Amino acid sequence: MISVITICYNEGASLRRTIDSVIQQEEADYEYIVIDGASDDDQTKSILDEYKDHFTKFISEEDEGVYDAM
Repeated sequence: MISVITICYNEGASLRRTIDSVIQQEEADYEYIVIDGASDDDQTKSILDEYKDHFTKFISEEDEGVYDAM
C-alpha cells in the first residue's frame, strides 16, 4: 500500500489541483491522508469538504507549522 499525505493551511489556490492529482492515480492500493492546520479561509474549507469522501483520514487542528503537521 502507498500512503499519500497532503498537509495544508489556507491553500485554496492550489489545493484542488493537488487533490485531483492524487485521486486520479491509477494505483488502487493507496491511502490518502489530509492534514489541515485549521485553515480559516472559506475556500480551503469548502474544497476539503467537497473531497472528504476521497480521504482515508482527515485531521484539522492547529499546529506549529509545516514540520509540526508532518
